[in-house]
Amino acid sequence: MHSELQDFRSVLTSKCITVVQSGRKCKDVIRTIKSKCSTQKFIGYDAEWVTVEGKRKPVALLQLATADGYCALIRLCNMDYMPKVLSDFLSDPTILKLGVAPVDDALKLYNDYGLNTNGTFDLRYLAVLTGRNGGGLANLSKHVLQVQMDKSYYIRCSDWQADRLSQRQISYAAADAILAVDIYMKLFNELLQDCGLSKACQSIFPLLDVEYAQKKANDMRRQRLQQTIERNLQKKQKELSNTTESDCLEKESEQPRCSGHSQSIGAGNSSLCEVLTSN
Repeated sequence: MHSELQDFRSVLTSKCITVVQSGRKCKDVIRTIKSKCSTQKFIGYDAEWVTVEGKRKPVALLQLATADGYCALIRLCNMDYMPKVLSDFLSDPTILKLGVAPVDDALKLYNDYGLNTNGTFDLRYLAVLTGRNGGGLANLSKHVLQVQMDKSYYIRCSDWQADRLSQRQISYAAADAILAVDIYMKLFNELLQDCGLSKACQSIFPLLDVEYAQKKANDMRRQRLQQTIERNLQKKQKELSNTTESDCLEKESEQPRCSGHSQSIGAGNSSLCEVLTSN
């Protein structure tokens, strides 16, 4: 039975959201974000733009959020200059940029402003690695976090170049980055419990800066299913082996034996279990 969905705005009440419109403030904000990423090296990452008569305008807004809920809404369309610290931060491959279709957003930022982004990771791959379907950010938020997002056409396609963003726009944009981090942390912890740190990292690293592809996701699902089957089989075999060995010891203890036999019981247990298992 599904629990009641939480409205995304209630998630934002405890977060720190700041709107950035100048190069100077951008430098301060990015330094703050970079400091916060010193221990948890990942951020929520998203972008918004305006489309007029089918033609896309340059990215108007860049959203970045840290694991502790600090979120910067950087209004690129209003910036007087692009500080180098922003470029350096985005190009740092050791900090994961998390989102849905982050490779597409990175390409737009490069084409529009020459900002190079490294270390992008599509959350849909992590969903597949943990046995879920992909879907968009709203779908992941609903099924992973039980949080309902606002994805109405009116807000998604609103004027992101407006002189002043509305509160609804600010909430929508911040949620995209903040919830991306929350989804990542929950799914990564599931992956961690399932296969351990080393294998979890080995699963993710090859997918950095890789555009999401349905065929690749399907191949990953099949591989995960096969691995699950193999793990379950190994578990059953181990349980059967332990049970059989225990039965063998009980059978041996019930049979009379002389003192000479008692010294050889331990050495003969494994071969005896193999005979009983084969039967």
